[in-house]
Amino acid sequence: MVFLSFRAVAAGAGQAARITLLSSQAAPGRLKPQPATPPSAFPEYLAVKLLDAAGQPLGEAIVLEHPLRKTVEYTNEKQQLGQRLVSLPEAEFFVRLAPPAQATQVRVEEFADATLLAASSFPL
Repeated sequence: MVFLSFRAVAAGAGQAARITLLSSQAAPGRLKPQPATPPSAFPEYLAVKLLDAAGQPLGEAIVLEHPLRKTVEYTNEKQQLGQRLVSLPEAEFFVRLAPPAQATQVRVEEFADATLLAASSFPL
């Protein structure tokens, strides 16, 4: 398994975040099966993909809620449950992967309303 920690920094309204890899650590073991999260689960999200040396994707992407823009629930002044979008200037997020032997890099793609805003690739 590979444990990856990233930092996302907001770059301004309508611009893609700057994503940097903070750490990468390999460890023996394997992932527990988890249901795949469809991209439609979040209005803004990150897709993390493993790539081979030619830059071709290996397997399905892992979809994560965007760490800088999260929907939170709150109680409004009428004591009713509501939702609102919270934007953060900076956030860290963590991804756990089980890369096949041919994986040489990881790609983080940022989406808003199903539109690709930016992609960053990092060596494994």
